[in-house]
Amino acid sequence: MATLPPSLQEILSEGDPVALFDLVEELAVGSYGTVYRAVHISSKDVVALKIVKIDDEDNLEAMLGEVKIMKLCQHAHIVKFYGAWFRDEEIYIAMELCGGGSVLDLYQVMNKPLLEKQMALIAQGTLEALHYLHKDLNIIHRDIKAANLLLTDEGKVKVTDFGVSALRKGTERRRSIIGTPHWMAPEVCKGNPYDEKADIWSLGVVMLEMADLIWPLPDVPAMQVIVELMMGYLPRLKQPEHWTKEFVSFVYWCLEPDPRKRPSAEALLKVGECQVRPSATDRDQRVNTSVKWQKEPYRFCLCVSARVYGARVRLEGVSARDEPDAGAEHSRSETSRG
Repeated sequence: MATLPPSLQEILSEGDPVALFDLVEELAVGSYGTVYRAVHISSKDVVALKIVKIDDEDNLEAMLGEVKIMKLCQHAHIVKFYGAWFRDEEIYIAMELCGGGSVLDLYQVMNKPLLEKQMALIAQGTLEALHYLHKDLNIIHRDIKAANLLLTDEGKVKVTDFGVSALRKGTERRRSIIGTPHWMAPEVCKGNPYDEKADIWSLGVVMLEMADLIWPLPDVPAMQVIVELMMGYLPRLKQPEHWTKEFVSFVYWCLEPDPRKRPSAEALLKVGECQVRPSATDRDQRVNTSVKWQKEPYRFCLCVSARVYGARVRLEGVSARDEPDAGAEHSRSETSRG
């Protein structure tokens, strides 16, 4: 792989990344490579620099596919892409540095649920990014999870990691069983044709993560999780009675097992009425007395408008490094004001 084909060279930026950046500190290490805090020498801009070792041509194609998608994305709630370089069998990718860490870091450090209005903001930012990906670029992310939702120092949510994302042609549906099993939609697990609605299911699992401080079936091996989802397992809140009906309804709409009934990102961003009810288990009917599925339509949007959650709020002070002074109480009396 000493020489790249012209089609791949066109994707990459010019210059030597070793001469362009100073590595300041290591931020994360994983199977994907290593991420560093780095400084662009000429501009003094601080960036996140991901360095990935390329083992074979298939790996190179996959990485460059990710670069192609990142270059397309220009949205306030998607991590900015600055450039990519190939040197000594390694890909260097320079991205926006999000100093607040990931949503996974956030709830693990806090070790208690966020306020509903804070989870609403995270959901809203993620949905705006998904709406852009789905509607404007025809891209399915396919790996939405708390670890892939980053926070800036100001608390803005940013979607990252397009390593398994798919750029669709027209209304083409995918069949690849790909993603992280605990966040995968049932139709993906079954190998059925699927579309962007698979990302909405994954967002529902993220909401469970933030509310329950763990994802569903955490101790179950990945392959068994896929089997459970194929057999009809429905992830549910551990204590739905602790949350407002709007929140529970939103989560369960995202986790609607029938993708034809599951709302789109665009629909979830709107404040409107849903005239059909999501699928519910016997346990839902017995426990979720605050969510009267059969008696009235429910707003399937988180409604970050003042009508439900009060004035819009930023995640001020909420990062992987700092807890909010107010704590993360989540009783109905706290979250239903306004």
